[in-house]
Amino acid sequence: MPHTVTKLVLSNNSPKLVYRFPWLLRLQHIASWLMTLRLWYCRRESRRILLNKTHSKSFLEAGCGSGELLFSLSRRFKSGEFVGIDINEESVNIAGKYCYSRNIKNVSLEMSGIDDFKSDLSFDAISCISVLQYVSNPDKSFIHLLKMLGENGKLLIYLPVDDKRVLPGYNYLRKSWFRPVVYDSYKEVNYKLTEPEIKRIIHENDAQIDKLSYTYDWAGKIGYELISFGQLFILRVNWILAFLFAIVYFPIILLPAWLFMLMDMILPKKRGNGILLTISRLTTTA
Repeated sequence: MPHTVTKLVLSNNSPKLVYRFPWLLRLQHIASWLMTLRLWYCRRESRRILLNKTHSKSFLEAGCGSGELLFSLSRRFKSGEFVGIDINEESVNIAGKYCYSRNIKNVSLEMSGIDDFKSDLSFDAISCISVLQYVSNPDKSFIHLLKMLGENGKLLIYLPVDDKRVLPGYNYLRKSWFRPVVYDSYKEVNYKLTEPEIKRIIHENDAQIDKLSYTYDWAGKIGYELISFGQLFILRVNWILAFLFAIVYFPIILLPAWLFMLMDMILPKKRGNGILLTISRLTTTA
């Protein structure tokens, strides 16, 4: 197994080559956009929120990683102010190098956890994508994010809330052969953040749900599993076999996977493996 690649993926880090040539981070981001449905949902909703603001936009991403969503929005709203925080030092460093190399002026980055972050800005929009399920006290982190919203600001939260599979054999392979390289570390957190629990947190802390969207219904699950199988297989085998598999598998599978992902975004859904919440503050949180 190519341990180096596996370690990079599971730690959300970038290859060393990206540190030498930060412009390569854009290619890494493009690959993420091509293969990650939740980014499609979160970008669409983030853009909708910011487009409704007539003044200069301000946006915070709590848990920005290397900046896939952050940089995408900063390119769309060039006069806005965009802030990204993350506890992963390497992710923040490479995103910072990319900013410097591309002379990006409307993005600032800071290594920080949610509860420790302080800013003089009041944000029009704050995104927290697949993060709250990792924190030890989601009530506290939620309240802290809510406090940083400006007038009529919106908080966007994405969470994995289910783990149902569709394709025959995929779940077995994921739990057995792919187990050493599966990124399911949120399941190791003692606190399980479920859909009813996040709704409780919202309603008990002077906030309301403006919009709730389910993601990864049957079509999204199929698209995810087709792509995920290829990704996990590459991490599980040696370098030569991984390369040969990638150049054959992904050109064949990406188009049908995209079609399923698009269907997931278009078709109505009553349930799904993920939940996207747009939240607003009812009153000033004490």
